[in-house]
Amino acid sequence: MSQYTITITGNLTDDPFVTKFSGDKVNTRLRIASSRRSRFTNANGELEWRDSDTVYMNIEIWGQLAINASKSLKKGMPVIALGSLCTDTWTDNETQKQRERTYLRGLQVGIDMNRHILASQRMDAMHTPEGIVLNAGSEALHINKDYTVDNDDVIDETDVEVVPAESADNAREDEAVKEEDMVANF
Repeated sequence: MSQYTITITGNLTDDPFVTKFSGDKVNTRLRIASSRRSRFTNANGELEWRDSDTVYMNIEIWGQLAINASKSLKKGMPVIALGSLCTDTWTDNETQKQRERTYLRGLQVGIDMNRHILASQRMDAMHTPEGIVLNAGSEALHINKDYTVDNDDVIDETDVEVVPAESADNAREDEAVKEEDMVANF
């Protein structure tokens, strides 16, 4: 395995493919299409974007990352993947020829937030931008502008942590006071 990590960004060409092995081992395979975008002037003199130099990269991830990615990612989503390049070699049983494949052993995978707004969910808390509805069990939770959950909307027991509303102005003022104290004590 390569000692250097690389980062690739692009769009998923397919839904994640999950394989569960004996025990608790889980493997998810992703395929990303990554290309360079450049602006060019068309025949009408208008500027347009054109994709070129498309690279398709297979990514293999294991463990909890594999489970989380399979639940979170779908075909077409923009992703960022960090990992090490690996090459497997083997002899084809039918042709007896030497075969190889190069792939990225993923250490971290995430959604490229240049084009998406995310909602996240942990077992002990929920964090979501305004206007996003998360599924919790069989019922959807509606999130308020202050990122709290209406208790009336929670029908099933999901252990959702309800965060008390706090004015953004109060938070900024508190940060400013802390900063002034740090500067004064320096």
